[in-house]
Amino acid sequence: MFCSAIAGALLLATVVFSLRDQNAASWLTGGASLLVWAAGLVTVWPVLRAIRTGAERDGT
Repeated sequence: MFCSAIAGALLLATVVFSLRDQNAASWLTGGASLLVWAAGLVTVWPVLRAIRTGAERDGT
């Protein structure tokens, strides 16, 4: 749910900025790359946190 909220906000911001700017392709490409980055961060962060929690539990 959090990821979809971020994706929606980024998409909306990208569309608004692309309508105001003549270089819409640049804004859309930037928005898409931010969306991919945010999705990757949301996917990888819990995995890294689980690895860290497991390491702390083992005492290493």
